[in-house]
Amino acid sequence: MIDQGTQLRHYKREDIRKEMVLHAHSKEVVVKFWDFRQKQESGFGKRPDVLQYEADILDFAKQGVSSFHCSEELWKNPLQLGPEMSKRELDDLRTGWDLILDIDFPDVEYSKKIAYLLIKALREHKIKSIGCKFSGNKGFHIAVPFESFPENIMETETRLRFPEDVALIGRYLVSYLIENDKRLGISDLFMPRIDEILALTKKTKKEMVRTVCESCSSEFKKKESKTYFNCPHCGSKIEKFDENLGIAICQKCKNTVRKSDMTEAKKRAKCEKCGSEKFREIFNLSAIIDFGLISSRHMYRMPYSLHEKSGLVSLPINPDKVLEFRREDASPEKVKISYRFIDREKAIPGEAKDLFEKATNVKVTNRQNEQLKERMSFGKSLPILNDDNTMVPEEFFPPCIKKILAGVDDGRKRCMFILTNFLYSVGWDAEMIEKRIHEWNKANKEPLKEVDIKGHLRYHKNKKVLPPNCRKYYEELHICFPDNLCDVIKNPVSYAKRRSKTGRKQRKKPVKEDKQ
Repeated sequence: MIDQGTQLRHYKREDIRKEMVLHAHSKEVVVKFWDFRQKQESGFGKRPDVLQYEADILDFAKQGVSSFHCSEELWKNPLQLGPEMSKRELDDLRTGWDLILDIDFPDVEYSKKIAYLLIKALREHKIKSIGCKFSGNKGFHIAVPFESFPENIMETETRLRFPEDVALIGRYLVSYLIENDKRLGISDLFMPRIDEILALTKKTKKEMVRTVCESCSSEFKKKESKTYFNCPHCGSKIEKFDENLGIAICQKCKNTVRKSDMTEAKKRAKCEKCGSEKFREIFNLSAIIDFGLISSRHMYRMPYSLHEKSGLVSLPINPDKVLEFRREDASPEKVKISYRFIDREKAIPGEAKDLFEKATNVKVTNRQNEQLKERMSFGKSLPILNDDNTMVPEEFFPPCIKKILAGVDDGRKRCMFILTNFLYSVGWDAEMIEKRIHEWNKANKEPLKEVDIKGHLRYHKNKKVLPPNCRKYYEELHICFPDNLCDVIKNPVSYAKRRSKTGRKQRKKPVKEDKQ
């Protein structure tokens, strides 16, 4: 835990205050207060706020501020921000945004390995302007400055593509690492200690380990083994027999073959993509890397800010030597100013173009591209996805949505994201959704803050976008309890539309009168 003496000595350092003010330029800042006697959080400062002068940091420290947090976005004037601003108003005020990848794993040693791999992936996409810092406890932050971004992507200004592109880039980088598992030696880093990772994450081996093709790295989907027999005359495979007569005619040599004379064998599994019969187990990075759901005005701990619980500093480090980092290096009394987390002066304009283009185009159909463009533009929304424009009532919702509505313990923000997109997609209007989301929040073990809900609903208002497809996303949240219909649909919206359509037909069926 942090103590007041350490806190004051740390923020009195002129070199630290200078770096913090430089980093806070054009960013919204929020401070956290700490009760040093009770050793607990005592609230946050006002929003919006900024850090313009070094003296402000010391004044905050004397008032009991323990840590400083800032936005990923860059603003014309952060003080003009407000909680009720529309997306268009936020876009008008936003001048850019930095890519911040937040790595949060229960053990710092594994966080280092994940950070190392992500930095390596960024390097392989020809990006030199990479920043890295220790979060202050068990994680790391990886940064690419806005100055390295291309000006436009898919005919849209890159400054407007927040937070959508953060999620796209995060998913793409994880997929890139998994596809290059063998070359980068990823499984060699994690598989030897898989039992320890399972204990830390409380996940199953099925979630953590994937079976892939040795040749093309395609995922192996286990199917039931087929029985076959070899023809004793030509050696070709015979898979079908006349069960009544117990004989078959070989399609190759045309000889009649008795099933009783054959030796049963099993058909070996083959890769559906390349036909290879060789497979191997790899570590599933996507099971431990989750960049979460980021919304506008999202905050992260500033460089050189203290961490309340660990008492350590959120310290910028050499990104190419992240594996050499030790937690004791972040002790307040040992901290040295050696690296800058985001160095805008050294950023190379447009160097991240390749990353953006690949991340925004990977496995994206033309229709999805048009939807994304439309979602990015001012004042537009996607069409309602219901066939007949009618609202689907809750009685027809799939098991996963009903599970969420009953209240959740973990993953509340991700569940709110699913609920909002689902409800819009099945014809609910904004007023109904807002009311239902607030009712759902009361059912949660630990309700979300009102400001989080308002910000989320405002940002997603009237955006008709499908929720994630089944089932992996829902399994990770422990809300997937499939029934028979779940086996034949790909998205919760499809489930609701089918159930609703069937239900309406049944209600419309005329009741047959008993003949007297």
